[in-house]
Amino acid sequence: MKKKFSKSILKKILFLKLNTSSNYKNFIFFNKSSTIPQCFIKSILRIYKGNLFKSLTIDKFNTHLKLGLFVFTRKPHTFINKKKKNSNLIKR
Repeated sequence: MKKKFSKSILKKILFLKLNTSSNYKNFIFFNKSSTIPQCFIKSILRIYKGNLFKSLTIDKFNTHLKLGLFVFTRKPHTFINKKKKNSNLIKR
């Protein structure tokens, strides 16, 4: 099965391969639908959430997954606790 990578990821892979002497492993991504290749192991990715960036360190378990799995763009909903009726007041 052949994995498809976006153009931005292919550029960053090429940058890593050409500049092996540099320790620059901090990358910024705006596209959450692209997959993480194996050459990004032990690197820090900054993924855009819509209003801020979330940093993500990659290990061998995160490879070949989509970037959107690690970023939640929607606000989580919290339910308000309702007061329970006191069952001791109502006796039959």
